Amino acid sequence: MAALGSALTQMVVLLMGVVTGQEATPVDCVFGGSCLLPCRFQPKSKTSLYWLKRNGMDVQVHSYYHDQDQLKQQDPLYRGRTSLFPDQISGGNASLHLARVVLQDQGMYKCYTGGNPTNVTVAVRAPVGTVDIMLVNDTVTCKSGGIYPRPELTWSISPRPATALQNTTEVHKDDQGLYVISGSLRTVYNDTESVYSCSVQNEHGAKTATMRQNPPMHSAPKSEVLLLCNASGLADITWTFNHNQTILRKRAGQEKPQVETEWQQHAGGLSESDSLLLNTTSAESAGTYTCTVSYAEETHVTNTKLKILEDRNEAPVGTVDIMLVNDTVTCKSGGIYPRPELTWSISPRLATALQNTTEVHEDYQGLYVISGSLRTVYNDTESVYSCSVQNEHGARTATMRQNPPMQSAPKSEVLLPCNASGLADITWTFNHNQTILRKRAGQEKPQVETEWQQHAGGLSESGSLLLNTTSAESAGTYTCTVSYAEETHVTNTKLKILEDRNEGRLLVKI
Repeated sequence: MAALGSALTQMVVLLMGVVTGQEATPVDCVFGGSCLLPCRFQPKSKTSLYWLKRNGMDVQVHSYYHDQDQLKQQDPLYRGRTSLFPDQISGGNASLHLARVVLQDQGMYKCYTGGNPTNVTVAVRAPVGTVDIMLVNDTVTCKSGGIYPRPELTWSISPRPATALQNTTEVHKDDQGLYVISGSLRTVYNDTESVYSCSVQNEHGAKTATMRQNPPMHSAPKSEVLLLCNASGLADITWTFNHNQTILRKRAGQEKPQVETEWQQHAGGLSESDSLLLNTTSAESAGTYTCTVSYAEETHVTNTKLKILEDRNEAPVGTVDIMLVNDTVTCKSGGIYPRPELTWSISPRLATALQNTTEVHEDYQGLYVISGSLRTVYNDTESVYSCSVQNEHGARTATMRQNPPMQSAPKSEVLLPCNASGLADITWTFNHNQTILRKRAGQEKPQVETEWQQHAGGLSESGSLLLNTTSAESAGTYTCTVSYAEETHVTNTKLKILEDRNEGRLLVKI
């Protein structure tokens, strides 16, 4: 009987070289999954069926005759991965079930049952799975693997354009022939304003991962601090410490997270947005806490650096923000310990001649937030207003001045003055809430927001902005903020666009 089976197989192999079948049926298989290769035939009393793959020569995939599988001559690649439907063969179903699909399964298959063969073309794909994104120092890395065919990786940064930052991409194959892709992007150190997005895609789909860094937080030992996350809807949540220690996981739909044993005394629970209530113990609680929110097609990563203040004297005065709206100057700073003071000075006017108020309160970390407001003379373009926030461990100052108003025709250039010198960060904003551009200390060129690239003509050596006006929409308040190590200087300029030149002479005063 064995000799008969061998003879039949040889006959089929010979026939396969000369018999032309129908057009091939395409079958799309997912790597690692199961796949069904269809084949129907006219039932008869005795059935012999053969599945072969064209690979230069015919490779035996699965054989069936004498009412049972005949697998002695099956190619080793398919061993233990193929099966038929024995109870349906008598009804004319010769379809092949292929399990644990690999890339080598791609190609042309023939199902032979005595008449013309059925041709099946198998294509294997491995869609993009998890995309991992991580920030270490000033570099964002992005990686994904187990992909086929070859993928691509793209970056986007909001609000900064990706073209302004150096990036690299590498692609290689793993031992299964699948693609692994990784990219790195140099960022601005301690950037807490941008969202970095990495997308990995091929012809079968894409997945995206985003990363942002919250402003650093401070906490005393043996206290509670809320580490922020912003999850919504059905998502998997993971909190990690220093990129390699899992704190907890919460699967989509679960009510309570699964907390790792060593973190059960420290993880106080999750808020509705899945922010983490952390019970700090000592300086060992300091480090980087990461919230990873995983949706079906996207992953969002948020990093928060936590510093533990063994002595609260370590919370010095940080950034002091100053702003002029109408006839009131406001000044604010936070994250300070011990209690700070706020003082005003006005040159050439005395602060005592103007009404001012100051408020101080503690945040949820026990650190102080101080704010003050000062009523000014409306449209005062002569005085420099200075706000200083200090405690026994140091001080920082912010100054604000208002330039005389300027006028310009539409579709012309106007130079908005600023007075920067030395190493400083420069930021230009419009109407207090739209960022135009930023230039970090030491950078040669500013990073201009996309919507302002047609309007911002460049910066002078002093940081003055060359503006290309378009229409009345260019009118408003333009603010130059110059930040040094200990001081911040803010300059406001109101610009009026003369739609009708009869409104007055075009005067550009600098």
